Amino acid sequence: MEISFELLTDLLLSVEWLKASYHRECTPYKDEPIETVALLPSIHQKYEKNVLWCGYLSNILAMDSNLRQGRSFMALGTDEEFELLIQKNDCNCLFFTHIVGLPSVFNEAARVIQKLNEWNTKMDLAIAQQEGLQKLVDLTEPLVDNPILLWNTSFEIKAYSKNIPIDRPQIQRVLREGRFSGDDIRLFIEMNYLQNSDHYNELTLVNPPNWVNAPFAIKLFKEGFKPLISMVQYFFNSNPSPAKIELLTKFANKIEAYINRYFKTGRKEKSYLYEAFITDLIDGRLYEKYDIISFFSAINIPFEGKYRVIQIKFEKHSHSLSSYAKAKCCRFVKQVGHDAEQGKIVENCN
Repeated sequence: MEISFELLTDLLLSVEWLKASYHRECTPYKDEPIETVALLPSIHQKYEKNVLWCGYLSNILAMDSNLRQGRSFMALGTDEEFELLIQKNDCNCLFFTHIVGLPSVFNEAARVIQKLNEWNTKMDLAIAQQEGLQKLVDLTEPLVDNPILLWNTSFEIKAYSKNIPIDRPQIQRVLREGRFSGDDIRLFIEMNYLQNSDHYNELTLVNPPNWVNAPFAIKLFKEGFKPLISMVQYFFNSNPSPAKIELLTKFANKIEAYINRYFKTGRKEKSYLYEAFITDLIDGRLYEKYDIISFFSAINIPFEGKYRVIQIKFEKHSHSLSSYAKAKCCRFVKQVGHDAEQGKIVENCN
């Protein structure tokens, strides 16, 4: 698994005793990918770029410039030696003094690389075994210090970081109730989060002012134009550094792999905001009068009006059959929804 020098440094310095130790960094090649860690050999040779080389500044300074160029090092030495390396500006280096000891820092770097590789393997296994979105969040939780939430198109929470404290009352309420309220959705509409949803097809950082008064990164996972799952990480406990965004991107890639495998329906056209709530209402997941009024008023459905909802189910369902039935229904019904997973068509007659 490849990670940047910046992410590796960030994870290393989250280790308390290393964070408390005197250290400095130079990163002219901070995006250079790293896969493994190794001790610097005593005889100069060709050094692979995807390795974090651990050794002493005196040996690194003695190298030819072309051997250092674009490489990444974790080194022990003096401030004077590190200043000389900075002037050369030809490699990445995380510098510690001799006090910490080379075996100790090497072992910590090896543990970080091993931990990430194990995470990568466990995530792929959880995806293959269809263990669910919550399992993917649980596996990632030890690597992050800020909470992650995922919800579906009816704003129902599907997974979240259960062991990272959240001090925002509005998020605590959402997690307690299991979904965002109609008032929350109305606020999202007012703040243009839903109207500008196409902006979040890629992982996007949103800074305050916002509804939690903190930076957050958000991404929408879609099938064509149809939203499936939304993901957000709230940066309550630390700033959204490039290293943290890189780690979140790797997590998002795993979520996307899971969704592509298990959530795709074959329907790629854009869906209306109210469709998920209509489905919840029909399937009995939305039944409290206050919740029904709150949700449907938030998304501008005149809930006082008279409606007739007709549900057509198929004994033997196929996509072609439901598409044909839907096309016929559209001739005399204004709004027709299609649930491919459960093999049914929902008609909304106002």
